[in-house]
Amino acid sequence: MPFRKSVLFVAPATDLHYASKEAEEVVNLLHANLLNGRVEIGDLIERVRRVQPALLIISAHGNQDGILLSDGPVGADLLKPILGTANVECIYLNTCESLATAMAIHNELPTAFISTIEPIPDKTAYVTMTAFAHHLDQGCSYVDAWFQSKAAGNRTLLFLPALEGEHKRQDGKADMSRAPEYMHPSPRNSNGEIEDIHEEVDRLSALVYGSERWNSPGILPTLTRLERDINQVRILLILVLIFMLLLATAVLGRGWPF
Repeated sequence: MPFRKSVLFVAPATDLHYASKEAEEVVNLLHANLLNGRVEIGDLIERVRRVQPALLIISAHGNQDGILLSDGPVGADLLKPILGTANVECIYLNTCESLATAMAIHNELPTAFISTIEPIPDKTAYVTMTAFAHHLDQGCSYVDAWFQSKAAGNRTLLFLPALEGEHKRQDGKADMSRAPEYMHPSPRNSNGEIEDIHEEVDRLSALVYGSERWNSPGILPTLTRLERDINQVRILLILVLIFMLLLATAVLGRGWPF
């Protein structure tokens, strides 16, 4: 069944070559409400409240500070209350380095996220986004559309599922009592410090050591592979050097007939 839920596509003006083409295809495929050009935080607030999107797509520049709108970055601290004004089912942050922003909000809203782990090339962002829209239009779920559209050997896009099972009360708000254990907010003491950081440690561990759950290759395994590759190159260079020395010795000593 074609995707017929409300979609808001936010695309602040950027220097990205494929941005306009991406917006055009997504709007055509998903009949999305488009917010583009000069997009300030007030515009985002108004449009989210009015459209009440089930799917929110933000295609823009981004960094560790958050999503870059026309009037500056919007981090998780501000993006979360904006998203809280609508029952958004899935948020696709098609920006560079959006994982930190997504994970901060994912702890507090019953919303699925698709985010990037590291900087993503403009062409890759365009191809994967339009493929995602295509698969949704063909009737796929969010996670299936993500899986079908992510690049081969994907080490960039990450899917964070929404709360499992029944997670909304009759008033439409999140019922955190029914959330999986890992989704419960970490309790804080009177100084605002996190007392139970088990989940944060798990996530950091996933980033460092790798995890299929978070689709993270891991920093240490990546470094280990690089070290192994470097050692193989080093051995090859040593063998080549030894061969060259033997060849030079043979030539100078006329040990080999030519």
